[in-house]
Amino acid sequence: MKKIFIDSSDSLLKETLKKVFLDVGFDCVGVKSKADVIVFDDNQKISVNGIMFEKPVDVFALINAVNNDTNIKFGAGELIFSLKKIVNGEKEVKLTSLEISIVKELVDAGSDGVDVSELVKKIFGRNTDSNVKSLSTHVYNLRKKLSIVFDAQKNIVLENNRYCLVL
Repeated sequence: MKKIFIDSSDSLLKETLKKVFLDVGFDCVGVKSKADVIVFDDNQKISVNGIMFEKPVDVFALINAVNNDTNIKFGAGELIFSLKKIVNGEKEVKLTSLEISIVKELVDAGSDGVDVSELVKKIFGRNTDSNVKSLSTHVYNLRKKLSIVFDAQKNIVLENNRYCLVL
């Protein structure tokens, strides 16, 4: 997950950008040195990865600039961030922002999978019982959607308290 630091004196713009990036699965950090990407506002333009955007900005263009590569290929499918969907040939399903974040974490984890409590922390920011239950609900819904695209009922498995993507 990419970490983004937003440098702006305009608190409304900063909060808006933070919400946009969080909604599509990026992590917003408060310390510049911990960020992979710095979003800079100079009152006339916004700079992302050295690319300057005129205000008002196209949100998808900002996301694409931060994400460098806008799609993640896994299995026979592809996660398309800008459209919030997974495509496999002619089959496609729309995903929620949380489902996109879950898929990204599972793909990043590879065959080792990701520990349930670690995934809860990455997705919701803290590990509580209600967040664990919420995660399992999102995973259940994501499994149903992935089964449509990949024709596999067992696409996200839980073994030894770790979620793993199997396609």
